[in-house]
Amino acid sequence: NFLRIKKKIFFLKKILKKIFLSVKAQKTLKKARELINKKTSIHKFLPLKLADCSFNDPNLCEIYLVEGDSAGGTAKQGRERKFQAVLPLRGKILNVEKNIINKIFSNEEIKNIISALGV
Repeated sequence: NFLRIKKKIFFLKKILKKIFLSVKAQKTLKKARELINKKTSIHKFLPLKLADCSFNDPNLCEIYLVEGDSAGGTAKQGRERKFQAVLPLRGKILNVEKNIINKIFSNEEIKNIISALGV
């Protein structure tokens, strides 16, 4: 009987720990979203290196994320200006699978992508 109770307490502790971690992650994500929304609402402009397209309908438009300014120049020359936008990024962006939310949303290249996509 004692062992059953001990086992239940062990599993309850594990479950509670996961719940607390989940709540903490949700709060961190909410803060990161608010920070990005605050910054994008203050600036309300697209990244400087974005070569935007002519169409305003997002369903008809495409955005190409390219690595580096030289690739950006080549992509800008070969694009259809009416519906294709190009955003050159500085080097490789962050591996988001292996990083925490705060670090992900504080990365300048990811901020540029979010701003360009209007998310």
